[in-house]
Amino acid sequence: MDREETEAIEQEIPNTEECSETTELEMLQCERDKAMKERDEYLEYAKRMKADFENYRRRNAADSLEQYDNGRARIIEDTLPILDNIERAVDAAKDEVTRQGVALVLKQLQDLYAKWGVTSIDRTGEPFDPMLEHAVMQGEGADGDSGKVLQVLQKGYKLGGRVLRFAMVKVAQ
Repeated sequence: MDREETEAIEQEIPNTEECSETTELEMLQCERDKAMKERDEYLEYAKRMKADFENYRRRNAADSLEQYDNGRARIIEDTLPILDNIERAVDAAKDEVTRQGVALVLKQLQDLYAKWGVTSIDRTGEPFDPMLEHAVMQGEGADGDSGKVLQVLQKGYKLGGRVLRFAMVKVAQ
């Protein structure tokens, strides 16, 4: 309890000296009233402290969850170039044994991303969406394809509704 609250309580509580000039019964009633008033003040203070603590606990839990999600997203963002390189290694492998081994590592990483809720952004043939893709090239599409994604040059990824990396795409003129 801070100093201001203590002073406010002391001002509201009758002074025992006021009670001493009355009969013994009135003095006891006065002291009882004083004790009840003090009890009510402490009870109210305890309720406020409990509510403040619950609000703090809720805020702290939400902040912790947000920090966890941000950390997880950052790790995923930092490892996306590794995923790209493993995909390239599978495509570039000359012998079948090497290709199968690297493909197994790629599958493990993709399964881990799927477990964490990471999804790839591949919208080939769909209308260009600047909230998911960066148009880095324009090309000639079939009639009526204007504004549609022709080719995904680099995959994009999302974690829930959060875009971790925008897809780099070629868009029809």
